[in-house]
Amino acid sequence: MKVVATTASNRLMAKSYREHGVEKWKEGRRHLRHSEWHEAIRSFQETIEFCSKSTFHSLDLDPPRKHRIDEESFANLRDRLPEKARQLEVGKLYLMSELWGSVYTLAKYGSQTLKVPARSLFNDSAEAKLAERHATIALTIALRLVNSMPKD
Repeated sequence: MKVVATTASNRLMAKSYREHGVEKWKEGRRHLRHSEWHEAIRSFQETIEFCSKSTFHSLDLDPPRKHRIDEESFANLRDRLPEKARQLEVGKLYLMSELWGSVYTLAKYGSQTLKVPARSLFNDSAEAKLAERHATIALTIALRLVNSMPKD
């Protein structure tokens, strides 16, 4: 497989998404310190989303313009990885994107049908700490991909 060279505009977008991901991760950590579990989950989900989209831009692929990225898009991402980055866990990034993408709306709005607010659905730290762990893995994957890319 040939090495993918990214365009300057995609490198800029990838960097911007990674930076947003880092800021959302820091925001999630602040929410954890204040026991705002549902808010922490939202922030960590956004970290995962920004990092996922950063990986697409790093490989000159346009990420889907939606919160949840489909499996086929992640397969295209995997197929574009340079040899040096083959060990990156694209499957794990997909899993985390799916999992936390499905939880995001509940963490934001709660259950409208059941009339249960988000704060009540996420009333202890367990889910938020798992979201933090997954967000940290997503950040690591995005940074490792950048470090494996050829320099201009």
